[in-house]
Amino acid sequence: MFHFSKIVLVFIVSLALPSSLMGQCDVCQTEVPVACHSETSFSICLNGIPTEDYIECPTDYHCTGQKYICYPKASGTTNCLTGSTTTPATTTEASWDPDTFCKETQTVGWYTNKSDPTCATYVQCENGNNGWTAIVQECGTGFWFNGDYCDNEKPESCT
Repeated sequence: MFHFSKIVLVFIVSLALPSSLMGQCDVCQTEVPVACHSETSFSICLNGIPTEDYIECPTDYHCTGQKYICYPKASGTTNCLTGSTTTPATTTEASWDPDTFCKETQTVGWYTNKSDPTCATYVQCENGNNGWTAIVQECGTGFWFNGDYCDNEKPESCT
């Protein structure tokens, strides 16, 4: 009975709060099947329900609920702020862009994709008829980009 009462209470309170004051803590996201539980922790969702196996983002990363889940704190919006009744904080710093990086670097090569904390992808810079462009490449299942090439050993800094 207690568990049912708790669910009903949470539902009633959520209806009473304006949506602009509610964070997205403990809610399965639409882009990826995860739920952020705090600014830096998340869990996988199964059938739309968050599991209880919490995973921590790396140091200086925050949970976003976006494609790669954890992003550098300087790169944008935190999806879930615990202990707060305000909307998630955003920063004014622009997120890292592979095309801009290649245009500024102007060097052919493979580079760490700073938008991918999982290290499953890398950026390949090329100079073609249209100038410098970036191609985001995937390492493949069981491989991670270590800063030089795709390797079967996951770097410690990757989620």
